[in-house]
Amino acid sequence: MPEIFTKLGLDVKLIVAQAVNFILLLIILHRVAYKPILSMLQKRADTIDKSLKQAKKIEEELQRTEENRKKEMKKAREEYRALIAEAEETGKRKKEEMAEEAIKKTREIVTKAKEEIRSEKEKSVMEARQEIADLAIEISKKIIGRNIDEEKEKELVKESLRKIKQ
Repeated sequence: MPEIFTKLGLDVKLIVAQAVNFILLLIILHRVAYKPILSMLQKRADTIDKSLKQAKKIEEELQRTEENRKKEMKKAREEYRALIAEAEETGKRKKEEMAEEAIKKTREIVTKAKEEIRSEKEKSVMEARQEIADLAIEISKKIIGRNIDEEKEKELVKESLRKIKQ
């Protein structure tokens, strides 16, 4: 076999030395470069994996936040509608109360006016009766031609008033 190598122009010792050098080079590269490169690649893969997991967590948190925001907005809308309905109801109630109060005051004014009218009527009737009685006494004096004492005068007035009332 060495003859074939020589005919080809190859030196066996040189080939063996180169093979040993190549194996040593592979061992050195494996220890010096390959392990640190693999370690660096693994760290990078871990970092990427960690970043992906973190991005997924952030996305999930964003979705939860968006859902919470939607729920809060829905709740706020419901509260807004409830407040509007309550305000409308309160306004309606106040309007009714004010209308009732106005009716009550109007009735009080009408009642008071009727009472005043009745009182004025009674006063006018009493004054008219007194005036009629005074006139009756004056007429009686003129007809009788003499003065009637006060006691008889009062008695005549009372009797005249009784007749007028009937």
